[in-house]
Amino acid sequence: MKILELITSVFAGILWLSSLIMLISGVIYLNAPFVISGIVFLMLTTYWLKTILDRERSRIEKIELEKEKEISLKDKDIDYLQKELVHIGSVTEKIKELDEGLNKLSERVEKLSEIVGRVRYECIVCKTVFFTDSNEKFIKCPVCCTDFVADTPEKLGMGFEYWCLYGNPKDEEDYGIFPVQKGGWKPIRRPLSKEEYLKRFKNNDLPERDQPDFQFYYLHPSEGWEQKFQIECKWRKETKYGKIDVENLKKYEKFDNEEYGKVFLVIGIGRPPVNPSNVYVLPYSAFSDEEKKEGYILETTLNKRGLKRKGNKGKLNITKDGKLVWYYGE
Repeated sequence: MKILELITSVFAGILWLSSLIMLISGVIYLNAPFVISGIVFLMLTTYWLKTILDRERSRIEKIELEKEKEISLKDKDIDYLQKELVHIGSVTEKIKELDEGLNKLSERVEKLSEIVGRVRYECIVCKTVFFTDSNEKFIKCPVCCTDFVADTPEKLGMGFEYWCLYGNPKDEEDYGIFPVQKGGWKPIRRPLSKEEYLKRFKNNDLPERDQPDFQFYYLHPSEGWEQKFQIECKWRKETKYGKIDVENLKKYEKFDNEEYGKVFLVIGIGRPPVNPSNVYVLPYSAFSDEEKKEGYILETTLNKRGLKRKGNKGKLNITKDGKLVWYYGE
């Protein structure tokens, strides 16, 4: 009987290994039938091996009980029985470890079966993450039904740029943090309209700019003073190792002058890109030469030299001496 069980176990193990090789080959060579067959056979053989292991574990537990009874009856064989129990205990631990490994593998196989052939999207408004077929033309968030869903980090950054200009597309009372819709700032370089942003989102047509994202002009309505300034928007999901990476930070240096106007960076950190948890504004001059050269911004620079928005209702305002500050009035 033991020989038959051993042969069955070896055969099940060979089938499990063959299924795994079939699955890996299908993924590597993008062969869908191989992937599906590999997943099915891998799940079946995993269940078979788990059944065999459960049966073997029950048998070992029964042996342990019998050994414990013998210990109480045979004092002379105590040393021998103790050694046997230690050996059985080590075998049981190994079986438990193998059982846990098989359970984890089954979970990974299930996740792999969900992801193969699908594209990961993240909603820019409600931060829902979902997977869908790559050949679908009209993608909407399954939770908030917005069209603003992103499958690349660049699209997430573009969503933050949209929010700065126009606010939350699902909230009519959110006008963003740039006062361009209710007067005040006049764009020198015309930004994209709401419709253009949505169109470029769907077509994966992201704008490429050598200059900062926006250039504005402001004329004070009563005092008559004016300011010209530029804004570059950056969004990151989180800080890593006390900093955020910003590629080509040094390229804005040649635009930070009187001809173009001062350059300011508006930096959002946290999900979602629409109204992130932390929003900072700071002038380009606040960065060190090393940060500009290496292309990163330290978290200490944001906290010490930047102005952080309090709450989630603040708007940006330009002062007479050319500083961008947060304004919380109506």
